[in-house]
Amino acid sequence: MRIYYNFKMIMIQTLDFQVWNRSWYSCVRCGIFQSFRDINDLIEEMLETEGRYASVEAELKEMHDRYSQLSLKFAEVEGDRQS
Repeated sequence: MRIYYNFKMIMIQTLDFQVWNRSWYSCVRCGIFQSFRDINDLIEEMLETEGRYASVEAELKEMHDRYSQLSLKFAEVEGDRQS
């Protein structure tokens, strides 16, 4: 009887471990997939930010060019006025 009881306890513990192991694996797998989703979201956000940065950079360059042209024209007008 004692051998049967020990065998039964070992089987129960083994089954409990298998269930726990499957649930743990499932949680780890879901966590890994969630991590991949988070990484993909971050990459998409980074690309969007990079695109906005590029457009703002182009706009700033255009503004700088216009400012330079206006400064040159102003300098010419001032030079003509003082002559």
